[in-house]
Amino acid sequence: MLVLGAMHSRRTIEYLAYLHEGVAVWGCLPGSPSARAGLRVGDIVLSVNGVRTRTAAEYFAARAWTQAGMTVRIVREGVEQDLIVAEPTGSLPSLEAVASHAVETRAFAPPEGAPLPSSRELS
Repeated sequence: MLVLGAMHSRRTIEYLAYLHEGVAVWGCLPGSPSARAGLRVGDIVLSVNGVRTRTAAEYFAARAWTQAGMTVRIVREGVEQDLIVAEPTGSLPSLEAVASHAVETRAFAPPEGAPLPSSRELS
């Protein structure tokens, strides 16, 4: 079995996510609850709060917050483990911050020179 690591290509990570029937993690906003919990690039999210997450849509539907936050089951380096993600405190990041971080970490790569959409354009 292939093992996830920092040096794996995006294609390899996508393939591993497919094999594990999970969602690949391409990055977390610095200081976010997920980053503080230790979620990192290359992790494969299998479930959130016990709800299976085979697609990004299933992941977003499953992340209903409880008082204690959420439990995220991941595969990292071939081993399944649980991370406890605390409930967010303060304000959540803007859509622009999320989009900028996604581009910076290459989680999403728009065409060369394309501007990021504003939250107004996305709503």
